[in-house]
Amino acid sequence: MIRDILQTIKHNKIWSAIIIALSIISFLISLNAFTNAVSLYTQVDMVKDTFKDSMIDNIYTLKIVNTNDNQAETITNIKNFVSSLDEEIYTGAFYETGEYFNELESNSEYIRRNQTVYKNTYRENSPEISEVIYVDAQLFNMIDTNITASMFEISNDEYLPVYVGYEYKNILPLETVLTLSRTNQKCIIKGYIQNEKWLNNDDFISFAPISLDNKFIIPFSELDKKDNITQESTNGKIFIYLGNNENNINKYIQEINTYAEENGIKLNITSVNELIDDYKNANQNIINSNIFLAIMVSVCAITSIISTISILVLMRKKEYGIKIAFGYTKKKIIFSLITEVITLEFCSALISYLMIYLKTLNDKSIFNEVYLQTLGSSSIIYMIIILFVVCLLILILPLIIINHYEPSDLIRGGE
Repeated sequence: MIRDILQTIKHNKIWSAIIIALSIISFLISLNAFTNAVSLYTQVDMVKDTFKDSMIDNIYTLKIVNTNDNQAETITNIKNFVSSLDEEIYTGAFYETGEYFNELESNSEYIRRNQTVYKNTYRENSPEISEVIYVDAQLFNMIDTNITASMFEISNDEYLPVYVGYEYKNILPLETVLTLSRTNQKCIIKGYIQNEKWLNNDDFISFAPISLDNKFIIPFSELDKKDNITQESTNGKIFIYLGNNENNINKYIQEINTYAEENGIKLNITSVNELIDDYKNANQNIINSNIFLAIMVSVCAITSIISTISILVLMRKKEYGIKIAFGYTKKKIIFSLITEVITLEFCSALISYLMIYLKTLNDKSIFNEVYLQTLGSSSIIYMIIILFVVCLLILILPLIIINHYEPSDLIRGGE
């Protein structure tokens, strides 16, 4: 049966090529439009997964609207006040930047590794730079990671604990001392991070979480806490967890706003869930447009393929008649046509999916992982559904045409 189908496809190779070409084009456009639409929801889920599930509903961002000459002190005072409201309340900020470590600037093995890690990124020509994320210890109570707040506490004023991405495990042993060139602050490696995600420094809602495999995680030093530029860079990335008692949340927010007003500070306090909803609503038109495009392309493609297969069926009437003369039944011919179409459409769908997947795999954009994750989940389900629908719809008219003829009509060529 399979050999017969392949021989039939080969015999009608021009028409088969036309059907495959039309199908691939339609699958490519439709799948790409669908993936673009659904990737937004994938990205939102990835952001939510970065936070601890039990806390995300009560996590808020705090942003200082007005600035002053001593922003570092303002931010520190706000965070200290929030933490003092209740022992179940946490507050913490983060900030990612590029730093130089004295010991690594001339470390050839480290530089070679970064030449690979940074390839096709904006740091490609600066492999001696290390990507450092400064974090308040309490933030680890809110972020879903293997690092805990207690592991990140500073027990020695001379050395800050640093956790290093797994990419450098074989280069930087535990207890290695590193010195930050900017501040001469010494750090000591206490552990490694593997397959962990962190919020994007540029915009943790609009951009997907980043991998920590090539990052250095360090607490803010006392000097960093007093540095206006460093603390200003955390503004908008200050997170507060207001406990699990819903009745107290509004009271805490009011107390924070009152404290800010008394000290001449203007604040925006927004829940993470609200920020996510605002982001989805702002992009809803784009999502709708992509879904509409996917539907319209599929409809146009199905219409074209139906016409092509119907013409092919009409042209093959004599062939069907000869098969009947040699013992084929009409049911067997119908089954053969169904199998041929499913084979062609399956191959087209598979080629289309692999083309988009491989293109995405080689793409180095910041949304690469979002698209790959979407292609590996929702897009596969979409392709299976659309493949089933396409096969079903494009077979209706050709099967009606074949079924319309009696075996004697087919033997005479449909005349």
